[in-house]
Amino acid sequence: MTLRGNMRVFCRLRPGTGADAFNAQTGTVGDLRVRAPASKTVDGRDEAAKVLHFKFDYVFPDDARQCDVFDEVQGLVQSALDGHNVCIFAYGQTGSGKTHTMSNHTGADPGIIPRALELILREHSQKPRLSLLEIYNEELRDLLAPVSADSQGKRSRNAGKRKAASSAAAPKLRIRIDPKRGKPQLQGLSEVAISSAAHARDLLQRAEDSRMVARTNANERSSRSHVVLTLALDHADSNTTSSIHLVDLAGSERIAHAGSDRSAKQLKEQCSINTSLVALKNALRALATQQTHIPFRDSKLTYLLQDALESQTCKTLMLCNLSQDSENIPESLNTLRFASQVLQN
Repeated sequence: MTLRGNMRVFCRLRPGTGADAFNAQTGTVGDLRVRAPASKTVDGRDEAAKVLHFKFDYVFPDDARQCDVFDEVQGLVQSALDGHNVCIFAYGQTGSGKTHTMSNHTGADPGIIPRALELILREHSQKPRLSLLEIYNEELRDLLAPVSADSQGKRSRNAGKRKAASSAAAPKLRIRIDPKRGKPQLQGLSEVAISSAAHARDLLQRAEDSRMVARTNANERSSRSHVVLTLALDHADSNTTSSIHLVDLAGSERIAHAGSDRSAKQLKEQCSINTSLVALKNALRALATQQTHIPFRDSKLTYLLQDALESQTCKTLMLCNLSQDSENIPESLNTLRFASQVLQN
């Protein structure tokens, strides 16, 4: 990955039944054309099918391997090793491949997070400190908080069901202003010094077991929260600390598409998700266009990452995942529009 600026946007295509609607010129600079189906406008008018054109910093084809993706991302990990703050966001609708791209740590083809951990453990002289939290309905929960024996037993008995109990039992966290630095600071979040890749995998699995999930029309096990994994890297030579934030965002879709049982609780979840994603887009766009006011306080996610994002040397990547299934083309177009707005100058 050639770091041509502080804000980059990549897209990754997932194989699907509507792949013939996508015409991608992959690589750097990525060029993507999508044939949008005929539709109706908000006011009821018919809109003919048309071809929409998008340009991004990189487009991965649907046969891209996990190692191909990391080859383009590892320059950011190196930036963190060099002392810069880094934020990587995985964005897209439910079922588009976000978690596979970011977090797959149990199979033979690991995602960005386990590969980044291995690189850092190999190259950094000091143990990285890992924290994991989720943001669910604008509440922050520590996914590595100690679990009592009673809670652990309940979690084992409830395996396969909606895993709200273990996450809800985790202590809620609050963002405070550090009086010395005047910056937002999360109080009470667990930090664990990582000794090995196996140690890190155990922690990732523990966090995954605690994450808020639910079955939806789009996915058997759909995440209903954002998860933020942070690695703090201490640099003894400069007496500084850099951070790399790896963020698996909750599924971005219109409420009508999200389906599930349409309960009031799930409607609230999706509204909260969509509101925070809009806040993220607005903050990233304001940063990219060097606005004087950045709306960090519009969501817990952006407020939490304010200190990293507003650093002049922070490197940020939005990795948009696109489903090519025919029924998902409208949502994939929404993802592409979102990504384009982040890049607009």
